[in-house]
Amino acid sequence: MNHKMNRLFLVMLIVVSVLIAACGHDTKRSALTNKYPAGSVTSEDIAKYLKFDARVADYDDTDAKKLIINVNQSWVASPPGLKERSLNQWYSMWQASKDDTKGLEVEVHHEGTPVAKWTAARGYELVEEKRSEDSSSSS
Repeated sequence: MNHKMNRLFLVMLIVVSVLIAACGHDTKRSALTNKYPAGSVTSEDIAKYLKFDARVADYDDTDAKKLIINVNQSWVASPPGLKERSLNQWYSMWQASKDDTKGLEVEVHHEGTPVAKWTAARGYELVEEKRSEDSSSSS
């Protein structure tokens, strides 16, 4: 009987240890979730990623410092947090594909009009808000 109790205690100890180990991790997302190491992304990787992103109509990467992404209505209709997240992802990939990362910018256009951008210095900016603030201040 004592042998069975020792065995039961050992099994329970293992189960509790496994549960503690499984539940003891940090659930906060890392700030580096969307960061790519420099040189880990190629132009071909960006082309594939943008080609298969349903929110992207097309893009222009002819300027070495600026990536212009033309988005469709689904991106424009997205909540602000999702817009910022996708633009951060695109910027992080663009930055990782470049040797010189100073002065890089990703600009989002909808129907030919700039609507948002991401720069290293300022991060995420909605261009629409700036435009509406400028027009209201001039009235």
